[in-house]
Amino acid sequence: MAPPSPPPPPEFMDDITASLAPELLSEILLRLPPDEPGHLFRAALVCKEWLRAICDPGFLRRYRAFHGSPPLLGLLHRRQVVQGDPARHLARTTAAPLFPDPTFRRALDCHHGRTLLHASDDGWYLIVWDPVTGERHHMPEPDIPWLIYSAAVFCAVSGCDHLDCHGGPFGVVFMATDDDDELVKASVYLSETGAWSKSVILDYGYQSWQERLQAINRGELFHTPYVQPRRGALVGDEIYFTLRNENVIVKYNWGMNCLSKIDPPLRDVYDISLMEMENSSLGYACIQGSSLYVWSRKVNSEGAAEWVQCWVIELEQMVPVANHSDETFVVGSAEGVGVIFVSTDVGLFTIELKSRRVKKVAEPGVYFSVLPYMSFYTPGIEWLRAICDPGFLRRYRAFHGSPPLLGLLHRRQVVQGDPARHLARTTAAPLFPDPTFRRALDCHHGRTLLHASDDGWYLIVWDPVTGERHHMPEPDIPWLIYSAAVFCAVSGCDHLDCHGGPFGVVFMATDDDDELVKASVYLSETGAWSKSVILDYGYQSWQERLQAINRGELFHTPYVQPRRGALVGDEIYFTLRNENVIVKYNWGMNCLSKIDPPLRDVYDISLMEMENSSLGYACIQGSSLYVWSRKVNSEGAAEWVQCWVIELEQMVPVANHSDETFVVGSAEGVGVIFVSTDVGLFTIELKSRRVKKVAEPGVYFSVLPYMSFYTPEFCKSC
Repeated sequence: MAPPSPPPPPEFMDDITASLAPELLSEILLRLPPDEPGHLFRAALVCKEWLRAICDPGFLRRYRAFHGSPPLLGLLHRRQVVQGDPARHLARTTAAPLFPDPTFRRALDCHHGRTLLHASDDGWYLIVWDPVTGERHHMPEPDIPWLIYSAAVFCAVSGCDHLDCHGGPFGVVFMATDDDDELVKASVYLSETGAWSKSVILDYGYQSWQERLQAINRGELFHTPYVQPRRGALVGDEIYFTLRNENVIVKYNWGMNCLSKIDPPLRDVYDISLMEMENSSLGYACIQGSSLYVWSRKVNSEGAAEWVQCWVIELEQMVPVANHSDETFVVGSAEGVGVIFVSTDVGLFTIELKSRRVKKVAEPGVYFSVLPYMSFYTPGIEWLRAICDPGFLRRYRAFHGSPPLLGLLHRRQVVQGDPARHLARTTAAPLFPDPTFRRALDCHHGRTLLHASDDGWYLIVWDPVTGERHHMPEPDIPWLIYSAAVFCAVSGCDHLDCHGGPFGVVFMATDDDDELVKASVYLSETGAWSKSVILDYGYQSWQERLQAINRGELFHTPYVQPRRGALVGDEIYFTLRNENVIVKYNWGMNCLSKIDPPLRDVYDISLMEMENSSLGYACIQGSSLYVWSRKVNSEGAAEWVQCWVIELEQMVPVANHSDETFVVGSAEGVGVIFVSTDVGLFTIELKSRRVKKVAEPGVYFSVLPYMSFYTPEFCKSC
């Protein structure tokens, strides 16, 4: 099978969309279905034209108006008291990254982009929570000692179309059967006042326990009016709940703070759902036999309200059941869109009244009143537009100066063996999976350099942020021991966020044949290695060296240290095992030269680029960290200048004071040193002296910090 074709590059998509008239592009994007919010976001990441179109506030208003009703993002539900409380979390029905659930005891309602939750710590209280924005509001209960109750949350913004009303004023209606006098009472809380209204009582011909007792003594029948713990219906300023007695409907007008009763269309059914119909009337749904019945309460020509049957839908062939003797129940509805929730022994289903489409949305369970959370998921789209702006990204990187540490690789000496072959993540940034490799060689300029061997050795340049990989052969140097570096080869780049584009690889090794130090550079633009250059020791071949030995001259094999090199401009620095000699390679001129170190009697050192773009050198002697910088003096000669002496004894944790502390690396250009102790791997910020543990104890020789701003590809293509 042929491999799948790669997606078109962003610039190709830009060419296509540039040919579309803006109004045509808008019409195309309007038709993206809202039931999976990821569609809108993925479309925004196709190219900059689509991003601009989707981020436009006018488009978002049109998008919500075009689709009319928010999509279903999740489900909560209530049960009757004897059934116990269901799972205390919002069951997500899409991939929209909603905020984590608060801790609560019971879910009471979902309306207008908000959920209403009942919580109890030392006492009961209510939570209004927006799963899209994460916003939460806590409030006390009203002054009603409830026996059984229901409640509703609503947007209190006058004239709002409730298509995307996150934030802003809200209200909560609480209706309960009073545990003291068994009367139905209701109260409304408004966020703008921060207080509950005086509770109002449903008129049964008496307003107190005493009046009711007198009626019972006169022989009048009385059944306690139990408020059903099912979701209410919002229609304008009116909120409707049901009572257990003959399914009587109670209407609460929160603006006028008054209660009244409405007779239902049927009294002999129990499992029903109230809803707002598409024409903004009150709806009523139930199942009798195998048919779904739906009524709407409409005003007739005389101005009186009456129930009108709208739908009779035969369910026997529509909704799956496992056992035909088990009942099918109506357990809820989706506001204003003509969708009914029904429960069977096979699962929870939605039925679209107009299309008759049936969809399974949850597994079988004990359902009494489903609370659908419905909202358009367009969180922070203005933030997305701002953050994706190339100018902002440039300013952001310039403001922070140096990329953050996203992960760690490291090298060991040959006798220590190879370490774990993966990039140890130090943040939650979702980096791409590691390639298969044998040794990590370097991390610089947003890239890693890896050494791999299948049938033979080769090199990989890998960008963990973008996932981009490039394979290349080794240079023509039969290495005995070696080091290498990867770098951005874009002239004038500040290297703050240089993913993609030309790169180079420098490979320096002790030749296994003639034991001379050799180096070569690979440039991605040419796709080839340069001719290898030899470090001048006074001879350029094995024969010349043998002649020198025969003349009595001393010779020590110049072993290239397998530690990370330092990049300073067009020059790359490595160290040799002999007296820590530093080797400078200028890749632009393809030449090698030697530099004496500031100290020759230390072994565990790190080369680095200093903040002033000079070469730095760090090591530990005794319990002190020493840092030098190689600067040009007034005569134009380069010399080592000691910059820092930091006492580590009280700074860096150790378990055994007889164990040594080692310098094992540095972070480029930011004045950060890595040190290893028997307690772990630590970073030391030279200026602030701040110490941070970044890894557990291990065998470290040369740490390779992967540093990059994490601005994923969608921002770069915008």
